Amino acid sequence: YVSEGDNFIQPSVIKAEAQCSEWVTLNVGGKYFTTSKRTLTTSEPSSMLARMFSEDNEGYLFTPSSIDKNGAYLIDRTPTYFEPILNYLRCGQLVYDKNVNPEGILEEARFFGIESIIPMLEQIINQSKISRDSLPLTRRDVIDALIKSPYTAELRFQGVNLSGADLSRLDLRYINFKYA
Repeated sequence: YVSEGDNFIQPSVIKAEAQCSEWVTLNVGGKYFTTSKRTLTTSEPSSMLARMFSEDNEGYLFTPSSIDKNGAYLIDRTPTYFEPILNYLRCGQLVYDKNVNPEGILEEARFFGIESIIPMLEQIINQSKISRDSLPLTRRDVIDALIKSPYTAELRFQGVNLSGADLSRLDLRYINFKYA
């Protein structure tokens, strides 16, 4: 170590100061997230993340997890589902990519104890199930069903919504359309 008059600072002091820092890096399933302790502790004070990084006079209320070689706290969870939760803690809005399953986010929210997001996720999941089940079948859906079944087998399309489907010029002789 070469110094131009600066005092040498022991590495243990640097590490202790870094731990007291307002910023925290989390290694969630191999992906790094850096955020402030305030983000983790303010909006959901009883959550696992808040307890990990809230301090009283005696130190952390809940012992944080192990630290990796880069000084990030290791959390063995799925980063894809953790990211929307962290963003929710930052801004209070649930924002996630369309290719992210809300059921995975819900599972992570329950694990971390982020209670205020759970009703929103349950509502999103319920709405998606309702909308998928009530969508009308398309011509393509009917053709796929016809192709996949033997020509002598009777298909049951009972109670199916076919509104708006163009079924012209299809052989529908062996389909039961009762209540459709």
